[in-house]
Amino acid sequence: MSGGGEKNNYYMSLGRYQEDATIGTGRFERYTGKVDITQQVNHWLKLSGNLNISQGVNKNSSYPIVSAFNARPDTPEEPIILPDGSLGYYAGRQQHPVGEMRENKNKRKTLTYFGNLAAELQLHRTLQFRSAFSLNKYNTYSTDFQSAYGYLGAFNKGYLKTSGNDNLSYNWDNYFTYNNRWKKLGINATAGYAFYSIEQSAFGYDLNGFPKVEGITGGAAAATYGSVASIASLNGNTTETSEAYFGRVGFDWDGKYMLNASIRTDGSSKLAKGNRYSWFPSVSAGWDLSREDFMQRLNWVQQLKLRASYGLSGNIRPLATYGAFDLMQATSYLGDPALRLRDIVSNPAVRWEQTRQVDAGLDVAMFANRLNLTVDYYNKTSEGLLSSRFIPWEFGAQSIPFNVGDIRNR
Repeated sequence: MSGGGEKNNYYMSLGRYQEDATIGTGRFERYTGKVDITQQVNHWLKLSGNLNISQGVNKNSSYPIVSAFNARPDTPEEPIILPDGSLGYYAGRQQHPVGEMRENKNKRKTLTYFGNLAAELQLHRTLQFRSAFSLNKYNTYSTDFQSAYGYLGAFNKGYLKTSGNDNLSYNWDNYFTYNNRWKKLGINATAGYAFYSIEQSAFGYDLNGFPKVEGITGGAAAATYGSVASIASLNGNTTETSEAYFGRVGFDWDGKYMLNASIRTDGSSKLAKGNRYSWFPSVSAGWDLSREDFMQRLNWVQQLKLRASYGLSGNIRPLATYGAFDLMQATSYLGDPALRLRDIVSNPAVRWEQTRQVDAGLDVAMFANRLNLTVDYYNKTSEGLLSSRFIPWEFGAQSIPFNVGDIRNR
């Protein structure tokens, strides 16, 4: 559904989708909803916002295709059922594909909220300001029950695994934009600030030891908890934030000569304080010879442009959220709760991975744009590549994050 008037418009939709598994068992359902609204409040203020909601459910999924391919030629049509009702094996420990599909009491539910709010202000005919806030919330909840009757649950006399995630991230972007022209001179500029945050929380537990009684799926019937290692792997919290200040200015003279320069500084909570921020400048220039007077008599040339640029960019994505910091992990010692160092040693000296790139090129269009030619040269050097180095187990860990080296492409 959509509509609106001269100063506003809206859009709304609802959806449902369902699909049954074509191989194995299972069903997937998804429900979606969307609202999008834009309002021109007055000549200098425009507001907009949207909200998207999605819920998906995966139930009773099994995919025994591997067991089907591995099945022997003498595999019986039906799985072997022991006197107590549990699934039996044939020809040693061979599992029956049909038997795998019988024990599939699992469910995974996802719920996603994504929304945006934005305001655009016309402060002057040459100056605009925009502020935009976006939020994304993503939740999952999963249960997987394997009874003592089935193949997977037989070893632990049945088990129930419950896990989930609660994630929240948001962006807040604010920037000014300036555009003006004095006869042949044109100027455009941008200056702003951006902030990003993501919080991730995981939870879960394992329960073992269920009686062989039909219809039991809840955790109240379990006899014991799972291992301490499962608690450490299923539960945790992380928080990451980053911010950036940026500016850019561009000039052009009569559309012939162009010059642009930008600079930004980025900071990330992944890094220790001394290496948290880094500067990333860039500059570019262009000359459109096809606009020069001496080229006008060559009417078969539509474009002849020279361009060059130099810039520095950064990358922090390969580094784990707490790669620069020491963390402890839950364990047990002689039956008592304990803490130990995780399998990654921190490296507070790790820093931004930086890439320096030089580009130069020529763009040509001829014969009413029927023939186009582009020639490019680039020299790209990445310094301080982020990766991990393996270390001896004597250190009590497996690896350490490190700026391992440089690489060049040209």
